[in-house]
Amino acid sequence: MVRKAEMVKIVISRSSRIPFHDLYLASRDFAFWWIDHVRTLWPVNSTKSPEISIAISKRGFSTDGFNFSALSELNTVLSFLGNSGNQQNLQILVYLADDLFLIRKISDRPLPHSHICRKAELDLISQTPFTMNSVILVVPRLQVDSSSYIIVKRSVADDIAHSFRTASISIDQVLLNAERFKFTVSPKALEFPTKKRKPALVPAFMSLLALALCISYVIADAKLSKATAYLDLELERVTPAAKSARLEYDLQKSKLSKLKALQAWQNGSSSVTSVWAELTRTLPDTAFLTELTFRGDEISVTGFAKNPAELIGLVESSQIIKNVRFTAPVVKIPGFDSDRFVLSCELQRS
Repeated sequence: MVRKAEMVKIVISRSSRIPFHDLYLASRDFAFWWIDHVRTLWPVNSTKSPEISIAISKRGFSTDGFNFSALSELNTVLSFLGNSGNQQNLQILVYLADDLFLIRKISDRPLPHSHICRKAELDLISQTPFTMNSVILVVPRLQVDSSSYIIVKRSVADDIAHSFRTASISIDQVLLNAERFKFTVSPKALEFPTKKRKPALVPAFMSLLALALCISYVIADAKLSKATAYLDLELERVTPAAKSARLEYDLQKSKLSKLKALQAWQNGSSSVTSVWAELTRTLPDTAFLTELTFRGDEISVTGFAKNPAELIGLVESSQIIKNVRFTAPVVKIPGFDSDRFVLSCELQRS
């Protein structure tokens, strides 16, 4: 499995923290994350050039991966390559075997780059026999599953860098061959000589776009805060008038409700008077009423009459009453010459 991840050397400072140091670290962590993911989405395609691979381990070096020579002969091979004059057109890849470095895992989950750097220093000092001056710490910037760092002895890195500098050869990539992973390392992380590269346009453009979006967000947030403050002032100014208008509205609504209730009472009173007068006119003298009930337009009439059967025709002759009917059987009262009746009818409005 090959994991490509830019490596960054840890620079330890013993001086007191500058103001806003935590903000600076957080901003740098975000910048690393942003650039790495942009490069993952839009990798930079460089012109394909011939490659020369040099594998280096404790037992020697090899240019074909199989036949190893003594490290003492590395300077001779590099000098020959440097004197050929074609090294500028070649891509120099250096493979470091796993006997030249050590990988230490400090967390089972990915952490921000600055946190890994701090934990790596503490782990090196407290859990290993090395000192900060004797090794170079390299931290992968893009770690997905866990958080680890790499230890390379400074003497080993200095000897390899010295051989390439003496031959005036720049290194394009350094690959660390571990048991399960192959890390692609920036030569700068190990202080190796490297070529000056043109800045990648896509990451730079995406970074500028992100900066523009951040600035736009800040401006929009400032405008929103200003508009919110203005709205609060306007609400504070118009709130008394709004409360006064609401009180006036509630008062007018109450008055209107009372007026409608009064009109309904007046209409009901006139209806009662009209029905009472109409029943008095249409009913015979042998009938008299004991109860008159109104439920809207529905009228219930209870009373006594010598001949209740003739009452329906008499009441239906009225112009303001309709649908006359008995709602209960006629009851004969013993010892009394009149029968009890219950009529139901409706008020016919014009």
